[in-house]
Amino acid sequence: MFYTDGVPDTPGVDASFGETRLQHLLADSAPDPDALLATIDAALREHQVGTHVDDTAMLALQFVGDELSAPADDSGGHAASVN
Repeated sequence: MFYTDGVPDTPGVDASFGETRLQHLLADSAPDPDALLATIDAALREHQVGTHVDDTAMLALQFVGDELSAPADDSGGHAASVN
C-alpha cells in the first residue's frame, strides 16, 4: 500500500485521519486491493470535515505469482547460466 500524505492528513472534527487509524484499516481490511481502496476511501469521506485541499492518492498492490524459492546452487545469489 502506497499513499500520499493527504490520506492521513484528511481533516476531521477533532483531528486529522492519522496514521494509526489508517494502520487499523489496513490490518482489518480484505486483501483485495479494490476492496481495500474502497474501504479507505469510504472511511476518509466519513471522517472529512470541510474542504480538503491536499492530494489523496493511494495505490494498493497484491502479489499473485508463485512463491519464490531459494536458488538450487551454493552461490548465495541468483542462479546464472555460463556458456
